[in-house]
Amino acid sequence: MSTYELVERGAFIDKYIGDAVMAIFNVPLPAADHSARAVAAALEIVERTSKLGERFGRTLAAGVGIGLASALSDQTTNGISRLSAKWSICRDD
Repeated sequence: MSTYELVERGAFIDKYIGDAVMAIFNVPLPAADHSARAVAAALEIVERTSKLGERFGRTLAAGVGIGLASALSDQTTNGISRLSAKWSICRDD
């Protein structure tokens, strides 16, 4: 469910960690409104999770964290091709 909301708003899916999704906005193409897109995706994820719980008579909640900071992004290709490229991030402080 979360992947759709993120990708629809321009996120790059970095990785899945259990039931969590690590997504990056503003890469590989810059977007001036990347912060607003991240918040919109987060709100939609929380709302849709709650509605899914209601549908099944359960209380479901999604925890969402948004980091707004300067970070360094890097694309590695493992020496093969751009088709197998991977993005990752690290903080620069």
